[in-house]
Amino acid sequence: MSITLRMLQLAAKAPALLPDSASAGEFLRGQLAPGGLFADRAGGGDLYYSVFGLQSAMTLGLSELAGAAAGSLAGAKPDQLDLVHLCCLTRCQALLATAGLPGGTGFQPVPLAVDAKSLAERLEGFRSRDGGYSLSGGADHGSVYAAFMAFGAWGDLGRPCPNPRELTSCLLALRQEPGCWINEPAIPLGNVPATAAATIVLAELGQPPDQDARQWLLAQARPDGGFALAAMFEQSDLLSTAVALAALRRLEADLSPLAEGARRYVLGLWDRRGAFHPGAGDPAVDCEYLWYGLLALGCLA
Repeated sequence: MSITLRMLQLAAKAPALLPDSASAGEFLRGQLAPGGLFADRAGGGDLYYSVFGLQSAMTLGLSELAGAAAGSLAGAKPDQLDLVHLCCLTRCQALLATAGLPGGTGFQPVPLAVDAKSLAERLEGFRSRDGGYSLSGGADHGSVYAAFMAFGAWGDLGRPCPNPRELTSCLLALRQEPGCWINEPAIPLGNVPATAAATIVLAELGQPPDQDARQWLLAQARPDGGFALAAMFEQSDLLSTAVALAALRRLEADLSPLAEGARRYVLGLWDRRGAFHPGAGDPAVDCEYLWYGLLALGCLA
């Protein structure tokens, strides 16, 4: 099962916990930019934000919003995209393949408008010398974020990731005691997004659940019910909360002791416009954080 489908399944029960699903739908409709892609914070259509817009639309049962986005992908040129946008294009295609199918079942990857060999060469061009993936081609060391994006892209294409042992070794080399991950060697800060992404990819690669990682992630829960970016931070944020909960579900953690507080934290970030704020005191709303709110609530449902 692809990471995309797993995340959709985790979020599936979120609408029942929303204060107002209708307003979330209206918010998403308002985020469609001219041309059909979902808008970034500046209002322009963007493949990155379209991933979150499509995932949110499917979770809310608004598959009709996928039709507008479908036509906008036809002119994309994968060979001109960086790793992140290449993987986002691939994910958008996969999400469009699931549109209209209840609960995201019947997943059928849709090929891009390039042959598989060209796409594989483009993805593998971002392979790092240590066996992982990096945001720029030819790098000595890979990053957790690049590995998560690239591994997800292979799953969205319905293809196995090449050289999985090398990818596993790269990710395990970024693990720190007492059970957290840094994103890359140049920034040695163990943090929640890197730990969540690494544990999810490693689980897909067949590694057993990392019990120390589970305990480290649980320790990042804060008194307000959310999760902080790293041990040195006191303030929770929605991104860290959502990815921590998703990883803890993959690590088979018991979320019941923290579920009530975490739900209260996430719902406290709800904006009546139909989306979620990134954190306390941040007034922004966009497709990305609507998705993080849905993912978090789905994990807690």
